[in-house]
Amino acid sequence: MPLDKVSGPPDLPSSDASLRAFMNTSQSFIDSYTTLTLHGFKPEDVARSMLAAAINFYQIFDIHHALPETLRLLADSLEDSHN
Repeated sequence: MPLDKVSGPPDLPSSDASLRAFMNTSQSFIDSYTTLTLHGFKPEDVARSMLAAAINFYQIFDIHHALPETLRLLADSLEDSHN
């Protein structure tokens, strides 16, 4: 499953190696989520868990102050892509 413009990489270092590392890691997550659904977990439950993990990531790295704006941008992008 390829990454779309909403879940694709944000601004990253310009080197191809950095981009490949980011994309490989992202693909690994997608593969793991797919495996969970193949084992009977509902996609909605997997997605909710993934979102909770992302929020936890923001808290662990003490960047939670940026989360509301990030979520607004993602919501706007999702709405724009469906209109």
